[in-house]
Amino acid sequence: MTIGTDLYVSNDYLARDYLYVNQQNGTFKEQAQDYFGHTSHFSMGNDIADIDNDGLLDVVTMDMLPENVKRRKLMSGENSNDIFQVALRLGYGHQYMRNMLHRNNGNKTFSEIGQLSGIDKTDWSWAPLIADFDNDGYNDIFITNGFGKDVTDMDFVKYRENNVSTFKKVTDTKKSVIDCLYYRPAIKVPNYAYKNKGDLTFKNTSNEWGFTEESISNGAAYADLDLDGDLDLIVNNINQPAFIYKNTLREKETENSNYLKVILDGSKHNLKGIGAKVSIYFDNKEKVRYNQPVRGFQSSVDSDIHFGLNDLNLIDSLIVKWYQMEKSILKKT
Repeated sequence: MTIGTDLYVSNDYLARDYLYVNQQNGTFKEQAQDYFGHTSHFSMGNDIADIDNDGLLDVVTMDMLPENVKRRKLMSGENSNDIFQVALRLGYGHQYMRNMLHRNNGNKTFSEIGQLSGIDKTDWSWAPLIADFDNDGYNDIFITNGFGKDVTDMDFVKYRENNVSTFKKVTDTKKSVIDCLYYRPAIKVPNYAYKNKGDLTFKNTSNEWGFTEESISNGAAYADLDLDGDLDLIVNNINQPAFIYKNTLREKETENSNYLKVILDGSKHNLKGIGAKVSIYFDNKEKVRYNQPVRGFQSSVDSDIHFGLNDLNLIDSLIVKWYQMEKSILKKT
């Protein structure tokens, strides 16, 4: 018998996001509208992790709502209410153009708190990565964004619509739009970093943490590249070299940056123990990580499990629930 891993699928444009719940018998049941009240409309990448240390997995999805007010006003936005209602009647659900943070209530429902948490507007975003980048014991969020051409600018949208009626030939319409695209600017904005404040809200620390360079970024991964106990970042870009961000936390901090790294030794057919759940316990608290390296947008992170411990020096126990219903337990002596 195996652990019943579920599947969350992000969908761009009209199709809604899907949640396939493992039925423990080799089949899945799609139940997104039972678990979620609404979802992102133009969902890109997603990540799933515990953001409030309650032992439950929360879901973050990316959309394309700009933080800058001028950019929002120039951008083609949501569908009209009539189209929204038609889509709702046809089963496409409640979808809104912004990032979503779905907090797991532990009763087969989620509460969406993206606006409350302050991570709902990060422009044309792709990869969210949830991890403890400052080792304070709470998972933070890193987000990549950018796009090759600003095709949602209202001037371009209207130009494209007008061309449909102006040109009689489809080939002429396509050529005109392609010619216009050549001169369209790219959406180049810095990537985002959000520090978890521990109260379901996040602080935008993009500048403070060094994410200031404008880019067209998409895929991203984290790993402790220099083995110093903090997570570094690798970011893929369009039309410029990839970024490698070295985390300097451990060089700057002498206290409050403790960590625990867990390297799983799996079975013959699953050497890295993919699918395992790792829990640590201390002071009547629990922290949980799942060994699922495929995260964000078309990327995989390091399969080593990282826990930030703040100033904690000793944990009470560590439990690994393997992909099969087996457990490994380590206790302090």
